[in-house]
Amino acid sequence: MEPVSHTFGEFLLSLLHGVATVVMALAGIGFSPPPVPASFPAQRPAPAPDPAPRALPVEMRVGAEAFRPGAPVTFARQQTAFGPAILLQLAEADRAGLAAFTAAHVGEDAQLLVCGKVVMAPRILEPVNVPALTLSGPEVTDLLGGFMRSGCP
Repeated sequence: MEPVSHTFGEFLLSLLHGVATVVMALAGIGFSPPPVPASFPAQRPAPAPDPAPRALPVEMRVGAEAFRPGAPVTFARQQTAFGPAILLQLAEADRAGLAAFTAAHVGEDAQLLVCGKVVMAPRILEPVNVPALTLSGPEVTDLLGGFMRSGCP
């Protein structure tokens, strides 16, 4: 059986339909909410995983300062409860460097660049000391998925 991917809108529609049905039943109202469209759930296969993780150039900038990992950062697709995501796997040696860089810039806005393009601009709330970063959102996963398939432009 192939994995099934649903959009957030489809999930929300299903959830609201279920809640409305329960509320109506508890209230003793003999009304049935409108049926969910026949196209729901729009079952479509989840994106095919990339054949192998790919290393791409990564940089995190805060103002004029930048953190560039010394070892290649490996990218791989990942399916989460919230949809597709991209996992950026850091080398152990770079984990400490990222933690020190982000510790020095807590409270500041950063830019995460992949292949020289800004893929996200988070505010650093605390030092980041993790072996991998998970990036999600359709724009991010589409952009990084393209880099993973074709390399940097």
